[in-house]
Amino acid sequence: MKAAQEYVRKGFSVIPVTHDKRPAVHEWKTFQSRHALPSEIEEWYAKWPTCGVGIITGTISGLVVVDIDSPEAANKVADMKAQDFSYGIGEPPTVITGKGFHLYYRYPTGVGVVGNSVNKELGLDIRGEGGYVVAPPSTHPSGRQYRWVKHRHLWNKLMPTLPSVFLVVRSREYQGNEPDYEPWASQLLADGMGEGGRNDAVARLAGRYILKGLGENEVYEIVSMWNSLRNSPPLPDKEVETTVASIMAKHKRGS
Repeated sequence: MKAAQEYVRKGFSVIPVTHDKRPAVHEWKTFQSRHALPSEIEEWYAKWPTCGVGIITGTISGLVVVDIDSPEAANKVADMKAQDFSYGIGEPPTVITGKGFHLYYRYPTGVGVVGNSVNKELGLDIRGEGGYVVAPPSTHPSGRQYRWVKHRHLWNKLMPTLPSVFLVVRSREYQGNEPDYEPWASQLLADGMGEGGRNDAVARLAGRYILKGLGENEVYEIVSMWNSLRNSPPLPDKEVETTVASIMAKHKRGS
């Protein structure tokens, strides 16, 4: 309830969500056009104290969320960011979800209705008018807790406006023929690595992203997500963090 109240103060429309990410209130679409009253929020969480919090996206909250739910999609967005800063992806408030990331952007004006859309090729969803997202500190069905990326918390990071590139990317297929395309990285991201090769794979991927100009925190978040979803078994998070830091240090010494 406290988190829901904080999001309301931020100007967002909120609803309670169950552990399977469904709205707990049957009439949740009502809150696409109006904000819940403080008394309604108190009533919800008194009735369902274990519910998480959902944020309604679209004009009611002035919010569009880019949902990146696979290492491949994270890789593509990282490449776009590193290759050409005119994409305007920037460093928006970012949430680590059970499967990937949520990037929080301000709803754009002058482009018509930004609704929900899906790009199955990229594993990238746009949550806009008519949608909602599960927000921290809710718990994902996997048992993982939604949490803000370090230094990208909503409370200390301004929301940039949704870059127009995402409205283009959602209808574009990633053919693997861009100049930056690297088959070894694509295969590694898709297949993961078993015992015996995980540390080397983490180091190679970290080096790849560092050379693209990404910061240490960004590299760690991308590689950590890939490790947890694709490697069997995953490396401990501390080993991933140490390896990324080591590769970053080598890069700085060599530059």
